[in-house]
Amino acid sequence: MNINQMKLVSIVSDRLSEKFNEDLIHYRDTDHIRDYLEEACKSLCIIPNIEFIGLEIETDESKMTQWETSNIDDSRVNQVKIHFSVHLDNEREDVIRTFYVPKLIDNKFIINGTYYYPIYQIVDNSVFVTSKLFSLKTSLMPIRFSYKKEKLVDINGKVIEENELKLNMFKQQISYLYYYFAKFGFDGTLDFFGIDKDKDLFIAEGDETDSEVESYAKKYLIFKLNKHLLFAKKSEFLKSPFRTSLLISFVKILCDKKNFDEEFFTLQYWKKTLGKIFTISNQESKCQKILFSLERITDNEAARKRLDNLSDVEKSDIYHIIMWMLENFEKIRKFHDNKSLEFKRVQCWEYLLQPLLEFFSNATYRINNTRNLTIKTLTGIFNIGPNFLLKRLLNNELIRYSDAVNDLSLFNTTLRVTFKGKGSISGSSGEVSDKYRESHPTYVGNLSVVAASAGDPGLSTVITPFSHIVDGKFTRFHEED
Repeated sequence: MNINQMKLVSIVSDRLSEKFNEDLIHYRDTDHIRDYLEEACKSLCIIPNIEFIGLEIETDESKMTQWETSNIDDSRVNQVKIHFSVHLDNEREDVIRTFYVPKLIDNKFIINGTYYYPIYQIVDNSVFVTSKLFSLKTSLMPIRFSYKKEKLVDINGKVIEENELKLNMFKQQISYLYYYFAKFGFDGTLDFFGIDKDKDLFIAEGDETDSEVESYAKKYLIFKLNKHLLFAKKSEFLKSPFRTSLLISFVKILCDKKNFDEEFFTLQYWKKTLGKIFTISNQESKCQKILFSLERITDNEAARKRLDNLSDVEKSDIYHIIMWMLENFEKIRKFHDNKSLEFKRVQCWEYLLQPLLEFFSNATYRINNTRNLTIKTLTGIFNIGPNFLLKRLLNNELIRYSDAVNDLSLFNTTLRVTFKGKGSISGSSGEVSDKYRESHPTYVGNLSVVAASAGDPGLSTVITPFSHIVDGKFTRFHEED
C-alpha cells in the first residue's frame, strides 16, 4: 500500500515534539535471558527420565574461574550453570553443566577482543498466510498447512466445495485427521471435533438405490464408500467453511477404505495406518515417535506464551491449537496482513539462545529413537562445552561486527532491525519476494521509511526511537493517533 506523501509529512511532523522511548533503547537489557534459558532447559523434561532442577547466572566475572578456551581479558560474558537430575530404574545422577553467554556492554558484545552488536529481528507473532501455505510459528518448528480448493458431489448430486487443508510436517503432506485418528481413534476424533457419531456422521452398509436411503437425502449428504455409505448431516457440515472442509477431509480418507469392520474403529488400526505412511516396518513404533514429535512442538511455555490471543483450552496442546487454526483459517486468510506490524514482533535474545533450544530438541529425538536406554546415554546428551553459544553466535548473520568509533551509535547499532534471518519471512533460503520490501502504513512511527540497506532494501532498517514496544510487540500505529 502506498502512503500519500502529504499525509506522511503530516504524521511525521506531529511527532517532532515527542521524546525518545528510553525503554526501547534499553530493551535488550530488560529482556532478561533467564526466561529463555529456563524454557530451553524445561523442553528436555518431556523425557520422563530427566528433571530440571534449576539454573544460576553469574554476572561477576571475578568469580568465574573455569574459562578454558575463553579469556576474561578478551571477552565479556555471563556464566550460566544448569542443573538436571537424570534417573533410570534405580540409578540416579545429577548433571551440572556450565557455559557462557555474551554480556551486553552498551548494547554490544565483546567476544575474543572484537566488538559485535546483535540487531533486532522482526518475525511473525503467530500465524502467517500465503497463497499456498498457512503457518503458525513456534520456537521449534512451524505448524504448516498447505491448502487447496476441493469439490465433492454426493450420490444425489449435491456439490460441496471448500479448501482442504493438509498438515505439511515431518517431510510428509497428509491430512491432519491421520494424526487425530492415531491419537484418539475414529470415534474419539469425532468426539474431539464435537461430532455426534450417531446423528451427525456415521457409516452404514447399503446402496444408494435403497428406499430407506432416500428418506435421509433431505437432511443428509450421502457419499458412496465402496459397499458402504457415509451420512453427513447438512445442518452440521454446511454451517461454516471449517465444518465443510472437515467433512471433505473425512470423505477423502474414508473413500479409500474397503472395510469398516471392528478393527477399523480400533486405535491400533489407525496407529498402523499413520506409521505406514512413514515406514514399511515397525509401524506402530514409528507412529508413537511421530506423535511424540508432533506433541512436543508446543509442549513448552514459550510456545503457549506467544499465543496470548487464545484461551487456555485452545492452546492446551497441539491438537487444540491445530483445531483453532482450522476453525479460524478463513477469517485469518481474509483479514490477516502479512506486512502489517500489528502481526509482528521483535526479538533478540530468543534467536541468540536458539542454538541451545535446538541442541536440547535434537537430544530428545535421539533419546526417543534409542532402543536400549542407559543412564550413560541419558547423561551423554548434556555434551555442552563452555563456549557452545559463543561459537555459534559468531556464525549468526544477525550478529554484526561493530566499527563504531564511539558509543553514540543509536541508529547505526542499537536500533538496527531486519526482517531477514532464520525463522523470518526469508526462511533458510534467504529469498524474499519483492512485495515484502515495500513500506507499509504501520511502519510510520515504528520503522524508518528512509533508512535502507543497499544489500537488503526494504528488509534491513532502523526502529524509530519513538516506537512503543511491549513484550516485543508494536503497540501503537499512526491510525490510532
